[in-house]
Amino acid sequence: MVGSETLENFEMYAASTIGSGFSSEGNLLSGMCGVSMGYDTSSADYEETLIDALYAAGLIQDPLVGFYLTRDDDEADSEITIGDQSGVRVADVMKRAALTIRSYIDQSSANVLSYVTMTSDTGYYSVELGGLVYLADIYGALSSDGTYYSVYDDIDGTRYVIPCDEPEDASTLYFEFNSVTYAMSWADLVGEQITGSDMCLGTLLNDTVIEQYYPNTLILGDNFLHNVYHVVNTQTGDVTLYNLSS
Repeated sequence: MVGSETLENFEMYAASTIGSGFSSEGNLLSGMCGVSMGYDTSSADYEETLIDALYAAGLIQDPLVGFYLTRDDDEADSEITIGDQSGVRVADVMKRAALTIRSYIDQSSANVLSYVTMTSDTGYYSVELGGLVYLADIYGALSSDGTYYSVYDDIDGTRYVIPCDEPEDASTLYFEFNSVTYAMSWADLVGEQITGSDMCLGTLLNDTVIEQYYPNTLILGDNFLHNVYHVVNTQTGDVTLYNLSS
C-alpha cells in the first residue's frame, strides 16, 4: 500500500544474506525503493520502478516525487511525497525554479562557466562543482578578508578547511537558478571535523574522477538539498526546486 492506494502484483526483492564485504553498506541501502527514472521502456534492461507502476495504474495523476531532507540533528522528520505536490507544507510555492534535465543553468553572475548542466542526487553527500570554478574563489568569498581559510591534504587529495562553527562575519553562499536564489546554510558547508581542531573539511568539492565522467556538471547532493524542497518528475527527469517555507 502507498497511502490509501493498493498496488497489485508489483515484484520487489529483498536480500536474506549478504557477504561480509558488503555488510558495511547496509545502512545506506536499508529500505531503499526505486523512485528514480527507469531505463527506456524499449530497452531490454528496463525495470519498472514503483512510481512507474503507480502512474501506469492511474493511482497517482502526476509522476512526481518530492523530497524534504532534514539534517540528523533536526527535530523535524524528513518527508517524501508521491504524486500531487500541491499540499506540501514545507514548500514555498512562490519561490521555485523549474529545471529540465537537459536545460542549462546561467551561472555567469557567479564568475563560473556561463552554461552548465545540473543534477540533484540524494545519494551524494556534497556539492560537486565539476571543475566549473576554482574552489579557492568560493571559499575565499565566504571569509571576511577575501581569502580562503586553509588547505588540508588527505587521502582524497587537497580539501579546503573552514571553521566548524559559523563565524559572525561569514558570508552566505547562494545558488541562483532561473532568477530564484537558494541560500546554503553554514551547517551544510561543514563536513568532517579534523581531529584535535576546531576546523572542518568543506563540502564544496571538485572531484577529478567525477569531473572526468560528468564534465561541466553541477551535482547538488544532500548538503544542498537540506536547504530546499525538491521535486523530481520520474518520467522526464525534470527537477523543481522550492525554497522552504518559513
